[in-house]
Amino acid sequence: SRPVLSLHEDGPRPGSVRGRGTVACMAGPEIVVTGPDDRAAIAALDDAVRDTTGHPALGAAVWRDLAAPGPDSIGLLARANGRAGAYLHVARSDTFAPRHWVLGLAAASATDADVARLLDAASRHIAARGGGEVVVWRFDPTPADDAALAAQGYAAQRDLYQMRVPLPLAETA
Repeated sequence: SRPVLSLHEDGPRPGSVRGRGTVACMAGPEIVVTGPDDRAAIAALDDAVRDTTGHPALGAAVWRDLAAPGPDSIGLLARANGRAGAYLHVARSDTFAPRHWVLGLAAASATDADVARLLDAASRHIAARGGGEVVVWRFDPTPADDAALAAQGYAAQRDLYQMRVPLPLAETA
């Protein structure tokens, strides 16, 4: 089961419910901390991106962390009119050289402003836990994706290429 999360550095307030809540309440979609009940909405966003682009939005590390979250992991969902438009997963990297934070973004129908609000909430979460280097993994980002992230202070560092082949391989002579 998912550990409870708190948005307060010093723990939960008396009488508060831990694990779910609104992070920011401004114009635009509501940004909420996800819980186990949101897993289907997260998968639906990932599927919507896959249907549109031909590749998933969220990598294996995100799904591993959702199944067994680290103590500093958090999921943020942008929801408008009861409909999820984007999900941002924040976790410490499961590779430790160098230690850093990783963000996984599934933005099926979100605007750049919605993504900016998610990134702002993630930045506050990370800063409250000591900060550090942050890496956003995007599968086949478009120039528009890069521009939206650049507007929030992120810079493209490198491209990671992945080669795939269906298994089993046909034997050759």
